[in-house]
Amino acid sequence: MINFIKEEDKQKHIVVSVILTILISLSYIKLFSIYFYTGIFWGGVSTTLIGVGKEVYDYVDYGLFSWKDIIADLIGVVLGVVILISFSLVVL
Repeated sequence: MINFIKEEDKQKHIVVSVILTILISLSYIKLFSIYFYTGIFWGGVSTTLIGVGKEVYDYVDYGLFSWKDIIADLIGVVLGVVILISFSLVVL
């Protein structure tokens, strides 16, 4: 099951989701002056919705929908959240 992570496409999904989760979370925190963990929550939700939206687009445009892409996106979201929380424990 975990072998799909070795695929280059899935690695890209993970990396992009990590980056988006971090950037969107920090944007929510800075722009809306909301609590740190609330920003992380909404950053993760937003990134997940972007990933699902991209898969819906792929399905409508190409007839392809990949649950493995969604799982890779979720792995990236979790890693992004872990990075943000780890960073907050060191800095805050």
